[in-house]
Amino acid sequence: MPTTSGVSSASRLLNIIQDDVASKSEKEEAFSEELSRLKHAQKTQGSSIELILRKLHLDEVPKEVAMAHDLLIRQAYEEMKKCQGCTHSPKKAKTCYVPTLYYDAERRELSAPLQSCPFVSKHERESAELEESLSEMLLSPHFRNRTFDNFRPSAQSQRIYTYAKNWAMHYPEQERGLFFFGSYGCGKTHLAVASLLEVRRRYEKDALFLVVPTFLQELKSLFQDGKRFQEHLTRYQCATLLVIDDLGEGQKVNGTLTSWVKETLFSLINYRYEHDLKTILTSHYPPPELEHVLGMATVSRLCEMCDFLEIDDPDYRKRSFRIIK
Repeated sequence: MPTTSGVSSASRLLNIIQDDVASKSEKEEAFSEELSRLKHAQKTQGSSIELILRKLHLDEVPKEVAMAHDLLIRQAYEEMKKCQGCTHSPKKAKTCYVPTLYYDAERRELSAPLQSCPFVSKHERESAELEESLSEMLLSPHFRNRTFDNFRPSAQSQRIYTYAKNWAMHYPEQERGLFFFGSYGCGKTHLAVASLLEVRRRYEKDALFLVVPTFLQELKSLFQDGKRFQEHLTRYQCATLLVIDDLGEGQKVNGTLTSWVKETLFSLINYRYEHDLKTILTSHYPPPELEHVLGMATVSRLCEMCDFLEIDDPDYRKRSFRIIK
């Protein structure tokens, strides 16, 4: 009898029939053995599929449907087992999808649509997405919880608080940005970030946050690479919404910013001015003083771009000041 290992059942049966050397009785015996082997394999395969479906509480799937979807069932089951052994961290689960077997009895069809990780709660998933979003906005961890809900306005700043919140809630209708100014620690950055986060939450706009001294240091580090320098500047120039924190801070000569700093900030602000991109700014300089520090050309554009909001509250940081002896 010829060797038939490594060939399909159909080929093996055909080889038995076409064997010119074997006698009729030998062919009948070999044919019978191959049929028995084939039936046993099908029975074993069917049992394993039925066992998988039983584990997945899909006993109602007819045997013939299960057999027809053998590969789909096995692949889905293997992915489910991998899911069981996962750590299910929110950051990982946000991008993890698991096949879930579904049987349509009316159509007699079995499918395995992908679903988000079932082991992570909606709150955990949203928290992970928020953290990623805040990182993408370049917002440092210290400012990520600055919202309108946890801002405590004084009688004076209540009006500023209400104006900023209304601006953020009706962002698409706004034609101008916001410019918060006042002394150190009065809540300028808190309201600027709260406005940014509210717009991001409601309208999912592309938004970025920069602190002027840090931004200038980053650009200086890229002096030798003109392409990366321009890419870094362009990223901020083109953001749909941008917060510029601590405008007026930076290297100064006789109380005014150096010519390079002035030119760089003018390039940033003028681009946003010419392209009608809304901007939120903070500074401890009132507009008249800002002209001396920053230059009239830049401040003139800001006057057209923004509503100026003065906050006259005391330094809230000093509330937590203490000396331990």
